[in-house]
Amino acid sequence: MTEAQTAAADAQTPQPDGTTPDTTVATTSPQAEQAVTTSPWERAIIRAMLWFSFSVILSLLPLFAAFIFKSTKGEVVTYAEVAGKGELLIITTGMAAAAAGDLWAKGAAKQWLTTALACLNTALAIFTTLWFGYLTALADEKSKVDQEFIATWSTTMFVISFLASGMSIIRAELRQ
Repeated sequence: MTEAQTAAADAQTPQPDGTTPDTTVATTSPQAEQAVTTSPWERAIIRAMLWFSFSVILSLLPLFAAFIFKSTKGEVVTYAEVAGKGELLIITTGMAAAAAGDLWAKGAAKQWLTTALACLNTALAIFTTLWFGYLTALADEKSKVDQEFIATWSTTMFVISFLASGMSIIRAELRQ
């Protein structure tokens, strides 16, 4: 028997307490061990919480700040004045495009729900980009726009994108 075979046999020989000796050497960091023990759903929830904190809340802060600053001056501020210039459209574009890119990068065409989410996010990103571009062109022309309409429909697009992007973030994380 060779020396390697003897070492392998010794590693398989039970100890007096009935266990076999552990011949492996730990080479992982504590972070790597924690990552290994984290379930896919836990990782997806953590990713969704980070997405919500940084992609949703932080992107809405300028609108909230505008409301606070105008209200502080004693002005009566309507929702249409805060969201009627298309700001939610550009926020929606960012959310939807990021979610679509994440899904497409992870092979969206493999399952129908993932494909549907990727297509919905892509369509939202394209539509809201074009609509925001149109509103920007109208602002340059000093054209009158219906801020109520813009506020209502950009909010609708934002909510749809929020739901689709949130589901996409979780779906993409579970596909890893």
